[in-house]
This record gives sequence, structure tokens and C-alpha cells, in this order.
Amino acid sequence: DNPTNSGLYTTEIGYRYALPNVWITATAFVRYSANGTESWSLYDDTSGEFADMVTTNIDRLHIGLEAEASWNISDHWRTSLALCYASHTYADNPRITLYSDTDNRLIANRVESHSRGLVTTCAPQIMASAEISYRNRGWYATLTGSYAGLRYVEPSLLRRTKRVAYAATSPEMLDRFMNQERLRDAFTLDISLSKSFYLSRADRRIYTTKAAPRFIDRHPRARIVVFAAVRNLLGNRNI
Repeated sequence: DNPTNSGLYTTEIGYRYALPNVWITATAFVRYSANGTESWSLYDDTSGEFADMVTTNIDRLHIGLEAEASWNISDHWRTSLALCYASHTYADNPRITLYSDTDNRLIANRVESHSRGLVTTCAPQIMASAEISYRNRGWYATLTGSYAGLRYVEPSLLRRTKRVAYAATSPEMLDRFMNQERLRDAFTLDISLSKSFYLSRADRRIYTTKAAPRFIDRHPRARIVVFAAVRNLLGNRNI
């Protein structure tokens, strides 16, 4: 009932520094979405029936910083680094309305979900990646390390309403209802190797222009690339 417009407010500022062999970029951003509405179909344990859940007054705040740097060490060696830190949280407590899926009967009307400050998504809030690569005579090799931290289980908004939380029989159980589970940090190491083979000689094309009366462009007709990679070289199984 009574649908209203949602609002989206965002701003960002960026910086770029470039030299022939080195470049750096950085971006800071703030994004605020207000008065959002979402709906789900689910099974409501409290009433013991299937229901349609309409969530209103969803306010989300996203604040982050992204940075990247690259350095051409030599003609064959190159290294790069990327980093992102972002905070994705609920800025207010949403309101939940439940309707019975069978007869559209009202089960709960605009109950408050205590979700302010919780992380809104299971995406990592800290991500970093470093890579070093080598290229020479058709050979190309890379070694990449990646890190993901501050990962949380996506919260259940319905679970944080009083009608559900009051089912807790002890402070410890209530704490498990209301706290957000954090997942382990993850680190991976990846390696790849490729080789290009040209199947025919270069095609000689002669051009004549006013700026360059005569020059040759060597254009390969065809090639085949053999590629091999090992992901998660360390064999981490708790990511």
C-alpha cells in the first residue's frame, strides 16, 4: 500500500597519476539509497505458513575507496596492485509486512527489523590483489595473489523482528539471533602460463600516404595460443 519514490544519492572523486612506465589511480565514493522497497516469498516459521514479505524503508549506505597501481619494470616484466575497501551497511531499520500466500491475509504489519549497522551483502568489504607478469617471444606468465576480508553472511531481516527474536529462550540464543556471522578471510595464489605460435608468416602490406609515402605493416595471418593455469595453488578449502 501507498508506494513512494525511493532516492539515490551518490558522489565520487578520483585521482590519476601517469608516467610512461608507472600509473596510479584512486577513487573514493559515497552512495546512499533511501526508502527502498523489496519483496520475497518465504516460509514463515512463526506462523507456520508460506508468506509474501514486503520490506519497506530500506536505507543503505555505501562508502569506499579503490586504488590501483601498475609498474612496467622492464620490457618484459610488469607488476600491478589493486586494493578496495568498502563499507556496505543498513543506515536504518527496515519495516516488514507479511501476507499469507494462500489468502493474502495480513500476518504482520510494518514490524521493525533491527538491522541498522549490519552489513548488507556477503561480498567482501576488503579486497586486494597483486600480480607480477612476464612476457617475451610469445611466452606470457603471471603469478597473482588475492585477498578477501571482512566477509559476512547476508542478514535475514525477518529474523531480527521482535516476533521472531522473542522466541529466544536465553540471552545467548538472542545474541545468536541478532549478531551477524563473519566468514573467514580468504587468500588465494594463482599461476598461469601461455605460449603463442604463429601459423604463417607476416603479411606484408604496403601503404602510400602523403605523410608516409611508403611503409610496411607486418600483420600476422593466424596464430594458436596454448594456455595453462592453476587456480588456488595453495589448496585452501575454507574460502
